[in-house]
Amino acid sequence: MKDNSVVLISMGGFLAITIKDALKERNVEVIDVKPSVEELEEHRYDADVFLVLLGKFPPGMPSVFELLKEICWNKKDLFVLGEAQEIKSLEEYIPAALIAKTFERPFSAADVASTVCNWYDMKDVSADLPEILVIDDDPVFLWTIRGYLSDAYDVKVANSALDGIRYLSSNKPDLILLDYEMPVTNGDTVAQMLSNSEETKDIPVMFLTGKDDKETVMKVLTLKPEGYLLKSLEGRQIHAAIDQFFARNFIGKL
Repeated sequence: MKDNSVVLISMGGFLAITIKDALKERNVEVIDVKPSVEELEEHRYDADVFLVLLGKFPPGMPSVFELLKEICWNKKDLFVLGEAQEIKSLEEYIPAALIAKTFERPFSAADVASTVCNWYDMKDVSADLPEILVIDDDPVFLWTIRGYLSDAYDVKVANSALDGIRYLSSNKPDLILLDYEMPVTNGDTVAQMLSNSEETKDIPVMFLTGKDDKETVMKVLTLKPEGYLLKSLEGRQIHAAIDQFFARNFIGKL
């Protein structure tokens, strides 16, 4: 894999060519991939950024999207370009939390190229930052907390317990922020699963909760997390709490 390379998944055409030219002008290598499982599998390790130019794709795309979702769990970044409805339809297969950036038509190829280059610059900086995985079923909160913390931390997000567990199967963040109240599989169950696994039992967990009543707080604390954060806290307060955790953790290892 070369630095500053992208995999462009498209059916070709004028717009795809324009995007390729704009990227090449910025010294970004573009790897053309047709929307097929075979081609995507062949190039899944060739770049850290994947661009999908939506449009009239052939039958069988759900399989391609499923593979793309799997690829993105392994710290690959996904940019999606297309009509608003096309992007919305894609989210039936790939969680919105996995999509790093969307570009709705009409968009500028130059803007796409600029964003990709800036993204690589950010990745170079974030490579040495502590990694935090946020597991929460509320996509708005996911993006909000990512905005709060991304200046000092490498923030990954998962919008369900299942997606979070899948991410943890091949990644080990420095901290997990876990929503206590989620449908299907709640935070209590997820925390127990993590503590019972050799691969994840040593990853610190802090709970997120929208409730501050005594009963909820006591239930949270019985799970012996590193702490808990109220979702109603201001961004600076959440940031400060995370900073304090890592400061304690660092001092404890001296």
